[in-house]
Amino acid sequence: MLDITRIMIHVISFIFCSYVLLHVDFTKFMRKGHESKGQILYIIVALALSYLVAQFLMSLSMNYVY
Repeated sequence: MLDITRIMIHVISFIFCSYVLLHVDFTKFMRKGHESKGQILYIIVALALSYLVAQFLMSLSMNYVY
C-alpha cells in the first residue's frame, strides 16, 4: 500500500474518531480543576482509537484487495 494512502487513512480515522469522541464528557471522569488533563486524555484516546481503526481498515483492505 502506498505511503500517502496510509497517511490519509490515519488522518481520516483520527478526524472520525475525534468527531465521535466529542459526545463523551471526559470532565465527568476528572476532578474539579483538572480540565486540562481531560483534554490530554481526549487526545490520547482519539489517537489510540484512530490507530486501531486505521490498522483494521488497512488489514481488511490488504486481505480483500490484494
